[in-house]
Amino acid sequence: MLVDSENEIHNRLNSSLNDTETLRRYFQILWGGKEHKTNRCNQLINKHKPMAKKIGKSDIRLLTEVELELMNILWRIDRGTVKDVLLYLADDRKLAYTSAATILRILEQKKIVKSEKQGRAHLYIPILEKSTYESLSLQHALKHVFNNDPASMVARLVNSRPLDQKELEQITKIINKGRKNE
Repeated sequence: MLVDSENEIHNRLNSSLNDTETLRRYFQILWGGKEHKTNRCNQLINKHKPMAKKIGKSDIRLLTEVELELMNILWRIDRGTVKDVLLYLADDRKLAYTSAATILRILEQKKIVKSEKQGRAHLYIPILEKSTYESLSLQHALKHVFNNDPASMVARLVNSRPLDQKELEQITKIINKGRKNE
């Protein structure tokens, strides 16, 4: 049986992309530098190191349409089995269980999700954060579609459909915030 602090290590390693050195420092402070506890922390982190490794942008490729569809569901529900993911598909979207399972296994091979055995099923958990993928997708579009011209990209976005006053105010705030950060 794991003690609470070891459960916390497992939860932190399994829930998100964590920097292993930050985790080590966190638990050393938490445990007051007690050597036997620190050694146990290092064992747990090293055991989970592949999951704790931060995914580099060069390691990620754009997802296919159906991969992105399933990832959007996983990002929304945080984790789920194939059956859970299928429940969140649009009513008019027909996808066979075996097809969804295959796509989720491919996402696992790409290290976009990880799985844990849960009875006879596998529980799929996103490794890649949605915000990271959004940034990657925008950077890809900026480079390959808009020739590294952000003004052109923003103009296309703003002119693609009529924006209401609230949306325009939000965009203006974002731009002004960006100016302040320069």
